[in-house]
Amino acid sequence: MSRRGGWNRSSYKNVNKDRPRGLRGKDIGMYYKNLQMRNGNRTKKNLDITINLTIPPAVLTSLQKNIESIKKIAKEHQIDIQPPKPLKIVEIKQEVSPESFDHKFAPPSGVPLMRNFGDPSISEEPSTSSSFIKSEDVKVEIKEEVMESSFTEDQDPEPGHSDQRLVSALKGAGDYKYGYEDIITGTFQEKLDECLSKGVTISMENEDISALNESIYESYQSKINTPEYKKFKKFRKILPTYKKSEELLKVFNENQVVVVSGETGCGKSTQIPQIILDDAIINKRGANIHILVTQPRRIAASSLATRVAEERNESLGISVGYAVRLEKSEARPRASIMFCTTGILLAELETNQGLTNYSHVILDEVHERDTHIDLSMFMLKQVLKKRKDLKLILMSATIEADKLCSYFDGCPMMHIEGLAYPVKDIYLEEILQMTKFTLPEEPAQGRGNQHVKPWQRSKMKKQAAEMQMDIQYKAEIAPWLESIKKKLDRSVYQTLQNAKIEELNIDLIYELLIHISKGDPGAVLVFLPGIGEISKLLRKMDESTFFSRDRYEIYPLHSKLPSLEQRKIFQKPPDGIRKIIVATNIAETSITIDDIVYVVDCGKIKYSGLNIEDNVSTLQTEWIAQANLRQRRGRAGRCQPGICYHLVTSYRAGKLAERLLPELQRNSLLEPVLAIKQLRLGKAADAMSKMPSPPADTTVQRAVKHLSQVGALDQEETLTPLGWHLARLPVHPAAGKLLLLGTMFGCLDRAASVAAVWGFKDPFQLVIGKEREVDEMKRILSLGEPSDHVAISEAIIRFEQHYNYNHKRVFAREHFLAYNTLGLLSEMKNQFGHNLKQMGFLSSGDVTSAWENRNRDNLSLFKAIVAASLYPNIATVRWGRTNSRNPSRPPRVKVRTPEDGPINIHPSSVMASKPYGFQSGYSSGPEPGANWLVYWLKQRSSDLFLIDVTLVYTLPFLFFGEFVVSEAGPSDYCVLISSVKVTCKKTTLELLWQMRSLLDQVLASKIGDRSPCWTRNNHFENKVLDSVKELITAEDESAEYIGDEEDDNSESDYSDYGSSWSWRH
Repeated sequence: MSRRGGWNRSSYKNVNKDRPRGLRGKDIGMYYKNLQMRNGNRTKKNLDITINLTIPPAVLTSLQKNIESIKKIAKEHQIDIQPPKPLKIVEIKQEVSPESFDHKFAPPSGVPLMRNFGDPSISEEPSTSSSFIKSEDVKVEIKEEVMESSFTEDQDPEPGHSDQRLVSALKGAGDYKYGYEDIITGTFQEKLDECLSKGVTISMENEDISALNESIYESYQSKINTPEYKKFKKFRKILPTYKKSEELLKVFNENQVVVVSGETGCGKSTQIPQIILDDAIINKRGANIHILVTQPRRIAASSLATRVAEERNESLGISVGYAVRLEKSEARPRASIMFCTTGILLAELETNQGLTNYSHVILDEVHERDTHIDLSMFMLKQVLKKRKDLKLILMSATIEADKLCSYFDGCPMMHIEGLAYPVKDIYLEEILQMTKFTLPEEPAQGRGNQHVKPWQRSKMKKQAAEMQMDIQYKAEIAPWLESIKKKLDRSVYQTLQNAKIEELNIDLIYELLIHISKGDPGAVLVFLPGIGEISKLLRKMDESTFFSRDRYEIYPLHSKLPSLEQRKIFQKPPDGIRKIIVATNIAETSITIDDIVYVVDCGKIKYSGLNIEDNVSTLQTEWIAQANLRQRRGRAGRCQPGICYHLVTSYRAGKLAERLLPELQRNSLLEPVLAIKQLRLGKAADAMSKMPSPPADTTVQRAVKHLSQVGALDQEETLTPLGWHLARLPVHPAAGKLLLLGTMFGCLDRAASVAAVWGFKDPFQLVIGKEREVDEMKRILSLGEPSDHVAISEAIIRFEQHYNYNHKRVFAREHFLAYNTLGLLSEMKNQFGHNLKQMGFLSSGDVTSAWENRNRDNLSLFKAIVAASLYPNIATVRWGRTNSRNPSRPPRVKVRTPEDGPINIHPSSVMASKPYGFQSGYSSGPEPGANWLVYWLKQRSSDLFLIDVTLVYTLPFLFFGEFVVSEAGPSDYCVLISSVKVTCKKTTLELLWQMRSLLDQVLASKIGDRSPCWTRNNHFENKVLDSVKELITAEDESAEYIGDEEDDNSESDYSDYGSSWSWRH
């Protein structure tokens, strides 16, 4: 029991708590697993959770005094406090059959939800990440109860005024910061017409332009005679793209849109922009040419610009420049080429709809079909209809030519062959012949199941599923296998009959590398799906005596791996040393390693996607597509004839899909929908339907509902001021919300650190063989808090506190952090500061300024605003093994989401239990804590995981989340947070509702006011924020958690719970 009393007493009810007597050990778990399967996963969601929120009297007294003090301050400063909106009480009677446990509590249509940033007047459905009771399963009676509010004693609002100022500030009427009114007035077409009515700058012709053309021509003529230029010109003439200069210029001049498909090594990315520019300069039209070339990746944009400038015998900033996020080198405005990321193009289209400063737009690597590329094609198609002089060129190594040509009204396509040596393809059937590899024999399975206990049958079901898969595989592959039977050894034939040969097999890759290493010299590039597979292969090679370090240089290549010695990847090793690079698909297009002779293609890829039915992010290992296969094959043969070993049969290779799905069809659409609104493209569903590859309607609807739920869109699907600010910030909406709340509550440095990670990537490295040490450092950086976000922010803040370059390096190395990633994250934080200053939220542009970090050490408050930003990504938590006397069995956290039931925390989290202890004194499992969990991402890989989590208590959801209130007795209210019931005294909830209303008013003022920056001297606002901070901090430091009385004797997820435990003593 906490010394200040219980805050969150919780109870769980379950109809399936009884189990057969006499079960021991694993049989207990197997019994419950079988029970769960037998009931169709019904039991995992049939857990009635109730949290009894009891706030200690002293805290309530303090809250009451704070409210009175706020009233007094408001009266002294003549601030109009809006009275709390009448609370609507919803009576919900649940009538659910045992077969319908996939539905949860939800208010029916018409029942208001309390919404973030104080907009209780808008009725919206809850987050689509949850499932709810159907309307026919719920009986609802709505009655309105007006809370007694002491605010009305001192102020009588004008009739009908109520909280309309608050609501209108969130709906889009009134005075707002930084261009909001411009965004919500007018469509993209209207802005395009307005832009073009002012003229097309790049097409201007006058005496000054003519003189400039002459000057550019003369400068060019003097340059082409220099030895350095001639040296590069000699190399350029070898490239297939340059050889087709005349043909390319003819098709560009005769058509407004052209699709160019060029194989790896043809030189299209560097030569096509120069061919266009040089032709214009020679014909004295150079001043009317400005070419924008987009790339999906920052590194490609900057490196291509550097290369092209070098070929032109110039430094960056003359006729060649680049612009990427956080960095740019601008070229002259005319007779120039600008390389940029696709996001930079979209930013240009927002403010200069007609692209009047450009004559040509080249979209490179279109085959990647990310969201920015599809949005760009959609918008450029509209621009081209109004700007007939604008040229668009779509380029890719591999491309869906017919589909894109059709999208752009049957535009022509050109294909350019690559410049490479021949590459021989060797498929799985030949690899098995070479290596003599066979699958290990499987243990014989027992016959029948008459003696198998009921709860042990899940294993047999898995075996049956595998058997069925094997039968289907054999039926599919049999005709092809029989056709080549005579060419195969008997052992190879038998191995190919086993469906498991199509699974990724590290042992087979290892044997293949030995076979390659016994042959001719040459570097080897191995493609694997992810870091896990890379780790397994490198560990096996490291333990082998064959791959000794004096004969082999072996490097991993992955975005999360350390960058130490990574430059050696691009360098040729000494004679007698073979270089082996083990990489993910990052090596397909992002980098080129010239000395690669052998490629080992596993045929698999980690595929990021979205399960549309369950609304769950997935990261599965899937077959690659034909386009990926060709790209990987193209990595070999750059310097001499090469060989590509495909770990797929020639039959399977022929059956692969041509392409992976475009990003819009496989990912969440939160950011794309915000981008559509920011670009004035109208209703999200209408805009998405006009994309080259439209996403599913349900995915669009979910994104719109989610954004409405967090207050970014109103009922008419128009951007609210909050939504406008979130769209302006170059991060995920949750990260943008975290930045705004961090600024307001005075913990901006931490908030910006986490927002940067959400916008880029986690700085923690996955170091092979050092997993335990990495986990321990993460625990240390979490400062004892149950939060990955605290660990992330602390790592970045401590890194920035070292001003010396060497000290920064040492810190990063000792804490297993990626130095380059940390540096970029710091730069992103600085950019956020500039964004916030530009938007009127930060006076200095410094995210570390004192006032905006006045609460930097209040981790309770920081966790609360993380929860507010990640809402509705929430789960409930209960604790197991809390009464265990065995120190080797630390407390275990059990998590469930409303839509999934029990779910796992990702092993990399500080909240994940570890099979080992830590020298620093931290336990191998999480310390007992709060009853709620918020998460950054829910992703399915080997299992369904929650990634980057923070444990929080109840009040953050009552202040920042949406909830429905119902009667729970004569003196109690029940607040439904998702499907969890939180009960508390009516007097307590009335005080909390008053405080929530005050907070909503302050937030709405900050979001919608036109004032240039946040002021320190607003005593009223500061008092409101401090009162909320005080209450949230008191709960976090004094709360109790949901305990597990029976967990020492049971592995079940279905016991009764009623105990509590003081987390902080």
